[in-house]
Amino acid sequence: MNKKYQVNLLHPLVVFLFFMSFLFLFVSSSVHADLTNYPTEQEVKQYQKDNYQRIKEEILNQGYSEEQFKAMMNMPYLQPEEDVSQFYKDSQNSSRVKRSTNLQEAVVNEAKKYLGRPYGLDEPRELTCDRLVLYAYKATNIDVPRLTTNQEKLGVEVSLNNLQKGDLIFWRDNGVTYHVAIYVGDNQYIHAPDYGQNVQINSINPYFKPSFARRILPTDNGKEPNNNGQKTGEQYIHQCH
Repeated sequence: MNKKYQVNLLHPLVVFLFFMSFLFLFVSSSVHADLTNYPTEQEVKQYQKDNYQRIKEEILNQGYSEEQFKAMMNMPYLQPEEDVSQFYKDSQNSSRVKRSTNLQEAVVNEAKKYLGRPYGLDEPRELTCDRLVLYAYKATNIDVPRLTTNQEKLGVEVSLNNLQKGDLIFWRDNGVTYHVAIYVGDNQYIHAPDYGQNVQINSINPYFKPSFARRILPTDNGKEPNNNGQKTGEQYIHQCH
């Protein structure tokens, strides 16, 4: 075969392969960006303003009160404190999540699968704070109810100064809580903050301090928490007002 003819045949093939490589890199970077780029405070506030009535209807239809809705809308903007890129593969393929035999690690690892997911009701593509808890605990075959006011009745109360991985932390007084998160260790928690934001990790701080915590999983000494919770008339260990 003529060498000149061979070169002419290879030229469109090289162009095609170059184009496909560029397209693959572009798509990959776009997907990664969706998981690691979080909205700014201005974008979040604008989203909530533009969708105020729809958000209100959704929250009230879920079973929350007007008071709880106002608390949600007044939640401060929280800047994500951890780059989720290290969890990118786990977020893309749940089978790659390393499951530990430790129930606490299993809950935390499952919750981290959803880092970067937007807040909303179209689950599991979107998740609210209470739905994130529900999905995370499925990793331990523990079914939890929806709504923070139902989840706060599970397990036993534990001090905010003695948290363990997998503990649930709540904001506002028991009975009227409007937000829940999962403690992941090192003074950090994972949660779905609010409409317009994504599932993220934040640190416990005085700016947005939780009110109390509940432990659903067995403690280090192997004792099972009493899942009748508040029905037993227990005394609350820690309450911030």
